[in-house]
Amino acid sequence: MTFFLDVQWLVLLGDASYSLYLIHSLLISRTLDLLATLPHTARVAACFAAAIATSLWSCRLIEESALRLLRPKQTAATTTPGQQSGTAATAFRY
Repeated sequence: MTFFLDVQWLVLLGDASYSLYLIHSLLISRTLDLLATLPHTARVAACFAAAIATSLWSCRLIEESALRLLRPKQTAATTTPGQQSGTAATAFRY
């Protein structure tokens, strides 16, 4: 199972899957309407490509930007057990 986590494009699609879930219905119906003169197979391929491309774009520009804004900043220095009281270790929260 960890093999799939080493394949970068699969991880990228996994990250964008929620964006795809949110926009696929609207995007597919609009793409089908816009390309009504094309053969059915070409329309389906265009819908698939448009949905994947838009979800990747949405994930990168909207979701990741929002997560950066919402992620807590680096916390103040704290003393960890075993350290002298005058020194501090930096703690990060993810």
